Order: sequence, then C-alpha cells, then structure tokens
Amino acid sequence: GLTISKRLAETMGGRLWVESELNKGSTFFFSIRAQVDPVAVQPEPPAALTSWAHQRMLVIDKNTTRRTSLGWQLEALDIEVVFSRSVADALLLIQKGQEFDGAILDAAITKIDSLSAVDSLRRAMDKPAMPLILLANLQENICQDDCGDIAVVWKPIKQSSLYRALRQIHPAHVADVQLSIDESVPSAIGWKVLVADDNPVNQRVAQHMLQLLGHEADTVATGGAAIAAVEQGAYDVVLMDMRMPQMSGVEATRRIRQLGQKIPQPWIIAMTANASSEDRARCLKVGMNDYLSKPIRRDSLARMFMNIPKSSDVSV
Repeated sequence: GLTISKRLAETMGGRLWVESELNKGSTFFFSIRAQVDPVAVQPEPPAALTSWAHQRMLVIDKNTTRRTSLGWQLEALDIEVVFSRSVADALLLIQKGQEFDGAILDAAITKIDSLSAVDSLRRAMDKPAMPLILLANLQENICQDDCGDIAVVWKPIKQSSLYRALRQIHPAHVADVQLSIDESVPSAIGWKVLVADDNPVNQRVAQHMLQLLGHEADTVATGGAAIAAVEQGAYDVVLMDMRMPQMSGVEATRRIRQLGQKIPQPWIIAMTANASSEDRARCLKVGMNDYLSKPIRRDSLARMFMNIPKSSDVSV
C-alpha cells in the first residue's frame, strides 16, 4: 500500500514521507500538486442552520486535525467554537462559568461510556436537554439512528452529516419533532418496563427513550436476570434482546411463559437486528407478543406501546 501511495504522490508532482519518534510512533505525510477549480464554490449552508449563528459550541476532541476541520465548518455558520481535549477539561471550563449552547463530543475519548459523559456535561451546565452531537466510528457500539435527543455523526465527518446533525439537535427542530410525535401518537399509559440487553449503551438509550415517553424503566443484562426480575417485580412490559450471553432472549421468554399464572405475565417485545420472517415466527412461537427491529427509533417505540392492551397481563 505504501509503495502504491508513494508512486501516486510522485506521479501527481508531490512526494510521500514518514517521520518517526522512538517509543511514540510514526506519522506519514504526502503532498501533491493540483489545479484550483475555477468554478468551484463553497456550498451555502442550509437556511435551517442560520438559527445557530452567534451560538457557542463546545467541541471535545483530542484529534487536532478533526478539531481544525470542525472549527472551519462551524465558524462558516457564524458559530463561536471553544475547544477542549477531554471531558474533564470541558467540565473545568463549565465550572469556571463558561456557558455553551451545544456540544460536540468524540465518543472515543471518554473513559466512561459516552452517554454517561453526555449526562455529566448536561448536569454540569444544568441543561438536561442541551443539544449534543456524538462523533463515532462505525465499529463503536453507539445507538445507530436514534439516541433520543442526541445526534450521531460517523467518522470521517462529512459536511452534509454535520449539517444534518446540527439541524436535528437544534431546540427549534427538536420542539417541532416532539410536537409531531405528540400529535400523531396518543398519550400512552405509563407502563413499568424491563429492558433486557447485554449492551450498556443500548440499555441507556432504550431507558432514556422510555422515560421520554412517560414510562418507568429498569435494565438487566442477561436472560437469567430478566427471569429473576420478572418473578420479583410486577413489570407490565419487557423489551427482550434476542441475543444475550448465557441465555438468549428467546429462551428467557420461554421460561417466563412456563411460569404461567404463578406471576403476572408481562407483554414481551423482542428486540432484534435480524427481523427476518424466521426470527419473527420464532419470537411469536415462544410467547413474545411483538418485535422491534434494531436500531430502535423513538417514534416506532411510541406507536408500538400504543398497541399494548390496557391490562398488560398476558394469558398463557
């Protein structure tokens, strides 16, 4: 790969070189000669983003190149940008009295899970709904499409993705979306819900969405823990991940249904990334009542909960 890259750089009138430092690593550089396109123009930011003008954005990222790129793109929108290399440094800025209208956080630099870092920042600023964007790699286990009121932008960052995320998290847009959901989905009963999922990020996301929809939610990480929780607590609904270690959601559901009338039987909804017809049939066969495809979206979750009977006790 390096040989090909070197030839390409040299063919384009440049060069490729490396700088190394003992016990620290190597950095590769290249240069090329290119003509400036005489008709190239900088695209105009969407009109929907003008509401971000003169707002203060906190960017938490230790990658210098990415900070520079984000700074250019945000300043082009007349956004005032303040940089921090860590969550701890960002919290110090907040403690010193600096105010921010939004934040962009690189998920890779947090020592705790990224959603906990988000909570810490929002608590420090006393802004429970502060607009926030998470920057993530595709291989990172971050909520894929809907983290509730958090936007996710995948690396490498495209301008279109950043613009879309900025529009998504702006308070005016969030209010419009919430109004749309409130008008299209009738108010649901406040259910007591158990979320069974071995991924802590998925747990937090589901719990957060459920709380936004007016439900009380607890979490467990294994099928066995789900059975024990259902036996001990009167849960109306269980969101059951089909694939968990030690015991799958399918087996956990089978055992819960085998308990029969010894316990109040909950309404069980499967959560699966593979919503094939075979998976759906298997869910229903063991006694699940419905299924949700991952990644879970709040509007889909809201509408599904509207289909739950007012008395959620299931006949087995």
